[in-house]
Amino acid sequence: MLSIHNLTKKYDEFLLDDISLEIGQGEYFVLLGPSGAGKTILFETIAGILIPDSGRIVFNDADITHEPIRKRQIGLVLQDGAVFPHMTAGENIAYPLKVKRWPASQIKEKVVQLANQMSIVHLLHRKPSTLSGGELRRIAIARTLALDPQCLLLDEPLSSLDVQLQQEILDLLKSLNQSGLTILHITHNYHEAFYVAQRMAVMDKGKIIQQGTPEEISRHPESKFVADFIGAGKAIGG
Repeated sequence: MLSIHNLTKKYDEFLLDDISLEIGQGEYFVLLGPSGAGKTILFETIAGILIPDSGRIVFNDADITHEPIRKRQIGLVLQDGAVFPHMTAGENIAYPLKVKRWPASQIKEKVVQLANQMSIVHLLHRKPSTLSGGELRRIAIARTLALDPQCLLLDEPLSSLDVQLQQEILDLLKSLNQSGLTILHITHNYHEAFYVAQRMAVMDKGKIIQQGTPEEISRHPESKFVADFIGAGKAIGG
């Protein structure tokens, strides 16, 4: 479904170096690595915010390397969620549909559908300043899903959430994936990755170090970096 071929991107002093990945239809794929590994730069390149210096991005057999964001059918939820503070939750979710000039009746129907899916119907008339971090994250995800992307990119979706909210969001994301949505999720947390990933890649200093299932990577690390990174995660979590 999504193929990344020999992708290279120089961003300031950072080099995203010869990245190749294959993500299948309906797969939950996690990109795991420390802060500064280049995970967000890779995701923003896939989404179309950044244009690669070389390499190709192929989505559903179409080369989208130089396609604008709006034509990619890929939704990106950034780490901070970027919920509009002056709009209610419902208005936030409706925003991309209004930009596309959907009829008002269809917008209302879609907003209610997404709000039900995210369990936030009771929040639709509230402003972001009155909501919790977990509620804001659900609104950001719902807004991204409004245009029915075929692939969802999540940049550290659990950041700044307490443990209970993290588990709720992880379960929500797994449910979305089980409904058929392809998800790419980036994190620095090994336990988070292991909980949701069907396959994963470990990244460091702009390179993919190892790919495989969580079990394969955990049991057979191919480098000292992977062994140390996974081992440290296990030690912290018990």
